Amino acid sequence: MTNQKVLLDCCTIIAAKDGRPDAIAFQRKLSRRKDLELLVPDLVVKEVSRVARIPIEEAERLARSFSSGTIERLTDDESIAREASELYQRYLSCHYPDSHYLVHCRNTTAVLVTYDKKLREVARMEGIMTCSPGNYRFYQ
Repeated sequence: MTNQKVLLDCCTIIAAKDGRPDAIAFQRKLSRRKDLELLVPDLVVKEVSRVARIPIEEAERLARSFSSGTIERLTDDESIAREASELYQRYLSCHYPDSHYLVHCRNTTAVLVTYDKKLREVARMEGIMTCSPGNYRFYQ
């Protein structure tokens, strides 16, 4: 059986950093599971660093705090950027960096965890499983 893959958007990580109760509970739940694979795009780390105004190293440590299992770093390349641009053209509400998160999820079959309702809506239209931290369930 393969591990369930999970990708967090930057707002989920920042919400845990800021002490939001549902994000903290989600972080604890995820960090106890060894059967999950946390996908961490470089873009997420950069966004957490930029929005939270913290060093890249601290942003990466925060992202990693959601997992005690496997963590895979993902980088963008030309094909990711091209697919993300196509998503943006199709759904103008799906802007950078959200469109990149969706492409990574689609390419890896990861569950996207986000507070962003519009992003979850676009993800569903694209066939990408998504949820908020408060309603995350383990799908096996």
